[in-house]
Amino acid sequence: MAIYHLSVKIGSRANGNSAVASASYRSAEKLHSQTDNKTFDYTRKQAVVYTEIMLPENAPEEYADRETLWNGVEMSEKQANAQLYREFEISLPNECTRDEQIAMTRRFADSLRQEGMCVDIAIHDVKAGQYRTKHRKTTTDNCHAHILCTMRSLDGNGKFLAKRIRRYILDPAGNKIPVLDKKGNQKVERKTGRKLWEREDVATNDWGSKEKVLEWRQRWADIANQYLAEENKIDHRSLEEQAKDWEKELERIENELIQARELDQERGKRINEQLQRLLQRRENALAADRLAGGERATTGADTADRAPDSNDTTAREIADRAVRIQQVLDRREREALEAQRAREEAIRREQELKAERERARKVAEAERIRSQELNRASRSYSR
Repeated sequence: MAIYHLSVKIGSRANGNSAVASASYRSAEKLHSQTDNKTFDYTRKQAVVYTEIMLPENAPEEYADRETLWNGVEMSEKQANAQLYREFEISLPNECTRDEQIAMTRRFADSLRQEGMCVDIAIHDVKAGQYRTKHRKTTTDNCHAHILCTMRSLDGNGKFLAKRIRRYILDPAGNKIPVLDKKGNQKVERKTGRKLWEREDVATNDWGSKEKVLEWRQRWADIANQYLAEENKIDHRSLEEQAKDWEKELERIENELIQARELDQERGKRINEQLQRLLQRRENALAADRLAGGERATTGADTADRAPDSNDTTAREIADRAVRIQQVLDRREREALEAQRAREEAIRREQELKAERERARKVAEAERIRSQELNRASRSYSR
């Protein structure tokens, strides 16, 4: 049973993050930070099985070097609380081979590269029992990918663009809209006398939107499912959203049960199989969520993408309803068998009654014939 886990985190100086230090730790390499004048050496780190840097077409060739890339990112940011990188942490299915895990990770990373990001891939494979921290160790194999991405887009010359720009707001005719005072006159700056126009702050890319994160989550599920068997496929949605589909499926099965007053064995078997598949999907989703929660608690992974615990209640209610439907189906099958036995018993009794009536008729007929013969004999004697 595959586990779905994809978290998106922002590394910023406000949280004490360093792009060079993070890249050094993920890749298990020795990197020097020019902004901090520090060297980060994680070459002794184990479990790093694959690393790669993917660059968009307009990126400088020297960014293929990990140290050059992330030092360039650090130097492009001037603010003390600047956001430096976006990190994807993805759980890789244990059901897949190492080549398949690498292939699906590269496909997802390449889709980010095509959006204009510089992408740094590192795949870690921690086996069960290996210590992840000083006090904790994993209980299952934990193969996962860290994908570090740049926050800024690149211009045609390979230079990092500003994250946001201010531009004039235009009317339908394409003219700038003036900033007006209470009297309806256009405002001007006191010092320069420059006229003021309405402007807006616009992001240079849509990577920070909530809709984009949802798109990335679904994209990873679609890619991973191409490598997984039907029973192991993952779902990027929360348990609450999955429960809505379970609800619709259960309603459909309920309607079939209501409409089918007398279920034949073949149809009853088909509906029962549908119900069992639905129950199995629910169990797989809940088990995967519980297991993913345990892995995140063990590895210290971000849990921002997990569905709230209240979703488990919704899913549990759906499961209880499915169990009740199963009980209804079983009861109706028992009732159908009992009705069949009752019909057979009624037929048997009716046949016995017919046989008894036939015997009684024959006895009565024999008695009538005997009585007639006695009457004739009596009349003959009296003469």
